[in-house]
Amino acid sequence: MTEHANIDVVVIGVNAAATLRDCLESVQHSHWPQDALRLFYVDGGSVDESCDIALECGAELLHLEHGIAPTPGRGRNVGWQAGKAPYVQFLDSDTLLDPEWLATGMSLLQAEHSCAAVFGNRREQNPSASVYNWIADLEWNPPAGKVAAFGGDVLVRREALAKVGGYDEILVAGEDPDCSLRIGERGWSIEHVDVPMTMHDIGMTKLSQWARRAFRTGYGYAAVTHRHFRSQESFWKYECGRILARGGAALCAVLCFLLGLFSAPWLWGTAVAGFVLLYPRIFSIRKFMAQKQITRPKARIYAWHCTMVVVPQIFGMFRYMWGILTGQPLQNAVKKLATAGQRLGLFVVLTLLVTLSACNPIRPEIVPDEHSVGEFKTDEGAIKSRFATEEAIAAFSQEVPNTYLMGPGDSLELKVWQRPELSDRNIRVAPDGTISVMRIGMVQVKGRSIQDVTREISKRLSKFYERPEVRLSVSRYANNKAFVLGRVTNPGLITFEGEGTLLEALALCGGLPLLRKEAFLSKCAIIRGRDRIVWVDLGDLLEGNMALNAKIMNNDVIYIPESEDKVAYVMGYVRSPGAIRLKSRITVLDAIMHSGGPAQGADMSRCYLVRNKGGKPLIRRISLRDVVEKGDFSRNYIVEDNDVIYIGSSAMTDFNYVMRSIIPMMDVLDLGTNVLERFGVMPHLREDWWGCLDCDQQDLKTDDDDD
Repeated sequence: MTEHANIDVVVIGVNAAATLRDCLESVQHSHWPQDALRLFYVDGGSVDESCDIALECGAELLHLEHGIAPTPGRGRNVGWQAGKAPYVQFLDSDTLLDPEWLATGMSLLQAEHSCAAVFGNRREQNPSASVYNWIADLEWNPPAGKVAAFGGDVLVRREALAKVGGYDEILVAGEDPDCSLRIGERGWSIEHVDVPMTMHDIGMTKLSQWARRAFRTGYGYAAVTHRHFRSQESFWKYECGRILARGGAALCAVLCFLLGLFSAPWLWGTAVAGFVLLYPRIFSIRKFMAQKQITRPKARIYAWHCTMVVVPQIFGMFRYMWGILTGQPLQNAVKKLATAGQRLGLFVVLTLLVTLSACNPIRPEIVPDEHSVGEFKTDEGAIKSRFATEEAIAAFSQEVPNTYLMGPGDSLELKVWQRPELSDRNIRVAPDGTISVMRIGMVQVKGRSIQDVTREISKRLSKFYERPEVRLSVSRYANNKAFVLGRVTNPGLITFEGEGTLLEALALCGGLPLLRKEAFLSKCAIIRGRDRIVWVDLGDLLEGNMALNAKIMNNDVIYIPESEDKVAYVMGYVRSPGAIRLKSRITVLDAIMHSGGPAQGADMSRCYLVRNKGGKPLIRRISLRDVVEKGDFSRNYIVEDNDVIYIGSSAMTDFNYVMRSIIPMMDVLDLGTNVLERFGVMPHLREDWWGCLDCDQQDLKTDDDDD
């Protein structure tokens, strides 16, 4: 064997334009001689520029057979079977190969002839981008030494692949461990070395991506365990048992919780006890700190990941079992449903469960009522705590982008050097956020910076002109505005030429008006979006504390009430929910009656008074039934500024809400079945539903998102 043996590098991917070029170039920059490398890219049906990028980088382009669902195993088989080198390096399109890896891996394979495959460490490129990236980086690599299985990035002997027939092309998850175990059964060994091999970009930023990955992991656990259950290597049997025990406990706990909403509240305690008893990983903080060499806060996050990941994993195992029973395994692109009736029934059941889970009535945590009514007062410290701190306002100001973002109403000036026919001095941004540019048509500018839009226009004009020089500027700013309401001289809409601040907004509105002496202005609210509000102490700001001079973002609302405008909020099941002014000393019962009294469906025993006391929320439960029927006014508390009064709904009201949510869905289903009956399809579906006939389901195809 020569010192530099030939290696086939097989990269698989689909719609991988964002990462493929970097992946292929990392192979070309490897320290292994390039004349000993043959680079393949196996495409799974991309609709982006992946194939063009592969050809530009000098890779041999291979396509999976059209019309067959792509799987990782099918892609890797096509790749290694197209080459002839005695060694094959497999890569995913979102990985970067370490320059030294091929030399390190080949030295081990050439030294140990019984070793079939070797792999190093896979690490995440951006572990700090999200908690999901960090978890993946933490879990990629097993301890160094001989192992039972390898992952997607591996250097393997062609001889070993040929003897076991390569990868299983049916599996959409677990194909690498399955191939590893079959190689191990032939007497080969697999080695993991503690050196860098690849950098990976999982790009996981959403909970749905985390759940989907866990779902496929559970599917892979079940598939590999089922196929190798009788082998001497007890691979993943413990993992499957753990998922079934803890994931099943989670489903039972959720069921107990849902049942407790309507009939048996004691089941909530059963649900909590089930979680505590069957989820010891929540309490494995020190263990994870030692094993993973991480800090306590990170170990706590990882413990919760290990606790909750079994929920989507058990659904993945159930999906594999369902595929075994029906002969319909999980597929990436297309699959066949057993019957159309089963698909319809699954939709109905899932909709019902989602509707039930959304009907959780508000049940706030109650502070034990061991204090007297006199101590349930809002003192000066509580009033002060309603104002945002300097740190909170600084964080609030940091949300304002440093770069101006264009929007509807802005006037732009476009200049293209030596192209007067393309230049335009007065381009108005349309209400939908677009502008029209000669030769290239409509350009979306809403929420984008000048530099970003300039680059796009230049790039699109470069198709017609060689290196066009484009200059875009804002001649009139109309998308940096705020709404100032309340006690100011000239309330209304204001616009800023540069970065807007609270003091600048007040100045543009004519400043604070001169009111009667007792009606001084002391507070101001800045409302951002639908769920953000901060209260600023105007007195402190006007006395020179510039740390409270918050930056204003586009579309912020600034409201300045009078200091004597004290309000309380009555919510829930009352006839006229909303804010009421506290012009006199009123009680909880007075406030409820000012709001029209309890509405139909209100639970008279579930009235809550919520108050902020020294930065700590206090909640008192008040039974209006006792007030009305027994004359017990011991809890008819005095209402203070910014108190919240909430009246809950009865169990029957919750049930009626569920039924009102379900009935429209049933009407839609009824409409759909009527249409199908008119076209002569409904009898066929009914036969499928009851399992009376074996129907041809060749046309019932969907992607794996419908699983």
